[in-house]
Amino acid sequence: MGESLEGPDRLDVSHNVLVFEDPDETKKLQIINTSNYPVNWSLESLSEDVLVSPFGGILAANGVQEVDVRWLSVGSDGALRSELLILKSGNTVAREIEVRILAPQAGRWMLEDEILDAVYDPNLNRIWALASNRRLLMMDPDGKNLQTIVLEIQGSKLSIDATGNRILVGHESAFSYLELPTGQLIQRKSVPFPIHDLLLGSNDWVYITDSQQQHSHIYAVNLQGSEADYAYNARIYSNANISMHPSGEYLLLASTSTMPDDVYKFKIEGGWPRLLYDSPYHGDHRFGGKVWFDRTGTRFFTRTGNVHQFSEEQVWDLRYVTKFPGSTPFVTVIPGKRKPLIYTVRDENIDRMFLSNIQPSFTVFNASDYRQELNVTLPRQSRMVNGEVQYYHTEIPFAFVNSQEDKMYLIEKGRNQENNRFSWSILTVPIN
Repeated sequence: MGESLEGPDRLDVSHNVLVFEDPDETKKLQIINTSNYPVNWSLESLSEDVLVSPFGGILAANGVQEVDVRWLSVGSDGALRSELLILKSGNTVAREIEVRILAPQAGRWMLEDEILDAVYDPNLNRIWALASNRRLLMMDPDGKNLQTIVLEIQGSKLSIDATGNRILVGHESAFSYLELPTGQLIQRKSVPFPIHDLLLGSNDWVYITDSQQQHSHIYAVNLQGSEADYAYNARIYSNANISMHPSGEYLLLASTSTMPDDVYKFKIEGGWPRLLYDSPYHGDHRFGGKVWFDRTGTRFFTRTGNVHQFSEEQVWDLRYVTKFPGSTPFVTVIPGKRKPLIYTVRDENIDRMFLSNIQPSFTVFNASDYRQELNVTLPRQSRMVNGEVQYYHTEIPFAFVNSQEDKMYLIEKGRNQENNRFSWSILTVPIN
């Protein structure tokens, strides 16, 4: 409590500062008469955005009056707002109470869960995400609505089919095939190794890579039959990330655990993947452990920003073509389907042990000449902690463009560098 004023009418308050964490919450302020006489009191807000109730009356000797304080409007610019309440005894000012809140950041939806993996369903404009507490989340990023499916086994990887009706949940050494949106289990199968990556093909086969050994084989499972085994015709480095060609006839596997890194091209024959060859580069034109196909399937893009040819003729296949402007690695690359654009997120801190203070950026390129059309540095997360504003550097592990290509949804992992506290959110960025 603050110190009482001298004089016969002495008023005190329970808080000199009221800190709001949520724009919708109501705080309680106690007004205390420390004298042996009744006091005529009033509480005035200097801002029309702050409401107090009740705002005045007669307070009995040594009495206590509880007042509700709430915000009517706080804005959405992420700024710290501070307003004053003036407590009077008669016509004399007895106290000034600060009312403080951090306005929400426009387009940012704070989440309560740690996100392990996420995929996007363009049919319903929904994000499906795996949380760390055995939950599968269906999130509507525009309406900020969330529905939950409780899983029997903790998941670590996701892959969704093109219709949005089925989803594959990878576990440590098994996967579950679920009906959406109910989450009903269709089937569950074990695999003889810890899973690094998995992909649900358009042919109802599942392709899985190992996270255990230095050398392994891609594993294939027929969801409509009994076939399930390694593709023994080719040894690859384990911990490889899988990308499927738009035709559904080829796979590219990008290695992540060896240097120099490489990509392997597989042709799918009767569901089974058959290795054709790897890239002609072994040190030049690094791939960075992840690739994405353009919408025509004639080129693919690497995490390191390189552009490579994809061809039926080996002499031209997997060859380096050019490079995107800039050197910052890509988190994701999404070729536009409606517009001749390529939507990307770049992050200086990918795979870095010691983080820099450079924020990730959202960058749009022209699909024909890879010229930069738009570049936006993403805002930090800001949180009110113990009455003070703290800013969080963010990483962007997952990003998606909606089907209209007028919004990008970025799942953010905010990190307070002092105490390694993480906070998760979805940031919606308009595409103009």
